[in-house]
Amino acid sequence: HGVGAHTTTHADLTKASTSWSVEVDQNLAELGGIVGRPLECLRPPYGAHTAATVAALGERGLATIMWTSNPADYTRPGPEVIAARAIADASPGAVIGLHDGGGNRSQTVAALPIIIDWYRNAGYRFVSLCSVAHPPVVKDLAGNGTGGYVLDSAGGLAPFGDAPAVTGAAYWQNRDTARAVA
Repeated sequence: HGVGAHTTTHADLTKASTSWSVEVDQNLAELGGIVGRPLECLRPPYGAHTAATVAALGERGLATIMWTSNPADYTRPGPEVIAARAIADASPGAVIGLHDGGGNRSQTVAALPIIIDWYRNAGYRFVSLCSVAHPPVVKDLAGNGTGGYVLDSAGGLAPFGDAPAVTGAAYWQNRDTARAVA
């Protein structure tokens, strides 16, 4: 299994007031010490990211990971609703964003067997997103720092900001990352 970072206090990494030494570096040191090896990925809180934040994470050896399904388990709607939302978003390469902090997560825990059983019975398999040997290359094609590309759940690059759509992205077999824009 892979272990990824998510910051120390759930701060928005795109805000100038965010202390990267506390939010990212300290978090990496603490979690790396617990698991006994460096972490390889980070999911930005709120999904907030720019070309600059993705590049700064890449300089730290981290792939930026996003999700394709947000069952909103943090609203505590009940295990059946959490599972139904995660199942409704089923697709090859799906990444389900669930939470293990911020209060009582018993509903999320109760939803997991339902989600896992459904995906397995539907022929899906689970893979680690945090098994990347090298962080993705971030291309800022606009040249102005307002757009770029982030790893998507299928191993390709997803545009954000004012970056143009990706055509001909290089997907890496047996990896959950892409290295460049074609």
